[in-house]
Amino acid sequence: MEDDRGKFFVFAAGYPDNMDTFIKSNPGLSSRFDKTMKFYDYNPDELMQISKKMLADNNFRISEKAAQHLTNYIEFIYQYRDKYFGNARTIRLIVDEIIKKHNLRMVKEAIVVIGKKKVNIISIDDVSFLKLKSEDLVFTRKKIGFNGH
Repeated sequence: MEDDRGKFFVFAAGYPDNMDTFIKSNPGLSSRFDKTMKFYDYNPDELMQISKKMLADNNFRISEKAAQHLTNYIEFIYQYRDKYFGNARTIRLIVDEIIKKHNLRMVKEAIVVIGKKKVNIISIDDVSFLKLKSEDLVFTRKKIGFNGH
């Protein structure tokens, strides 16, 4: 890095506390990483806009009732977020799961596109798995292996 200073950029990204520990782990790093950019969490309205864009990018529209439920859920998880909250990454995971639920519902209902019938509408059935109970709120990944170990 030092020999080719000014010829390229090195970015190191992570959660603020972890990055602070990383930079302080070696006295030479703080002089080599001399600029810091902090990105703040999106607010619930921005997260909802992101989810709608992700759905639109996948050729889906969301019904009014489903959009209201998703908005309530995003506000709910935002309220309970911690320092490891995934922000837009969390929204991507939620949108991916919504699309999966939608596709499974389409298969189960044996929906066939006839004429102008739309099958790209996200309904309340596709978002109802998003529970608004704090005891159901888990931001960690499920463990794998026998008995979850």
